[in-house]
Amino acid sequence: METAIGAGAGLMNTSRLEAQYTIPQKDWVMTVEQARGYVSKEIHPELDRLIRDPKIPAGVSRRVSNLFTEIISRKIGYEIVPAYQPNQRGMIAHMDYDPDKSQEVLVVFAPALQQARRDYQKEGLAPRDIEFTTGLIFAHERVHQELAVKNPLKNRMGKSPAVLEVNAQDEAQAWGITVLEMIRTGQKAGYKLPKVITDYSEIFRKFGDNYNNPAWLNGFRKQIGIF
Repeated sequence: METAIGAGAGLMNTSRLEAQYTIPQKDWVMTVEQARGYVSKEIHPELDRLIRDPKIPAGVSRRVSNLFTEIISRKIGYEIVPAYQPNQRGMIAHMDYDPDKSQEVLVVFAPALQQARRDYQKEGLAPRDIEFTTGLIFAHERVHQELAVKNPLKNRMGKSPAVLEVNAQDEAQAWGITVLEMIRTGQKAGYKLPKVITDYSEIFRKFGDNYNNPAWLNGFRKQIGIF
């Protein structure tokens, strides 16, 4: 029986890979078929179990469910990339905008996702913890989509100072929401999360759990490259 999220597998699109990210095929670390197979056979079933489990914090399960509902209904695009993001090798997923189709698109870098999950295992996370963390990563991208209602992604393309500033503010707010509604609720529910994620929670607490705190925002400005 096909899972609800599994129904989105047929909507994966790779036609814009080189045009969007300028990733030549020689830099792919797996084939398109391997990337699609990994996500559809290993990740989708986990996400499907997650959204069906009433014990999963709603901030995660609801967002993953809503994200894939829009993918399946073709309201947003869905791309699985068989390479690492050239400028940010650790980037696992990214909510982007396709000007050709005039729609938002969820981009997943399959090798980075696969490597991250291996790293989580080495860090001592149990399968249930890795499954929850994977769901949290997808849910975080849904937060970006929610915030895009106010600041549409189509207006945030390019690298002008104004665009970079809006993107830094968006990332700061998205991570603030992720900390409050997903990371900490996951920890309270007994999930062990990787240090790279729990660090956001500790830093956010240091800045008063306020995503408008200049010190919190400056971290994302540096990350984006404003200064």
